[in-house]
Amino acid sequence: MGDKPYIPVTSVADNTSRIVIFNSPAKTFNVAGLQISYAIISDEMLRTKFTEQLVKYVIHEPNVFAVSALENAYCHSDDWYHELIIHLKENRLYISDFISKHFPKMIITQSESTYLVWVDYRGLDISPSDFHQWLMDDCKIKLTEGTDFGQVGYGFFRLNFACPHAMLEEALNSMKNNQSILFTKYSSCASLSQT
Repeated sequence: MGDKPYIPVTSVADNTSRIVIFNSPAKTFNVAGLQISYAIISDEMLRTKFTEQLVKYVIHEPNVFAVSALENAYCHSDDWYHELIIHLKENRLYISDFISKHFPKMIITQSESTYLVWVDYRGLDISPSDFHQWLMDDCKIKLTEGTDFGQVGYGFFRLNFACPHAMLEEALNSMKNNQSILFTKYSSCASLSQT
């Protein structure tokens, strides 16, 4: 989704025989429920070992709809895919503009190739438990807490913007409309009012 081109590892590696590429249409085409993925393994011996493990654990045959979905996604969905990229870029820009305008002490991390944005709210001087309690109780929003990914995520939340624009607007407006509660209910934030 960024301006940087995708560069496959196989195009820059000196020896591609030990490279294994795993892929799936699951995320891009929203077909995770079909449970289909594939591996590209150029080394014949490694490919044979891999296939033996798939057979051993009975995960070598996709369901009846999966192959057709994969073929249609990759062969007949170019227009849909390009529209999706435009939609995601617009949503990402909307989040960035909205947070900058209404929550200037929050920082949006710049990301590439994802429909997830990380928001740094450490400038609000509020604990993750209080912040997420405010999101749940007052804003009626459930977001992924940064601490779900370890201590490095302290003071961050993750927002999925692969959704209808109206849903994103509703969530962000709920945060904006309830920020006075955040700044009064949680005393550490009282002096950081943003509006």
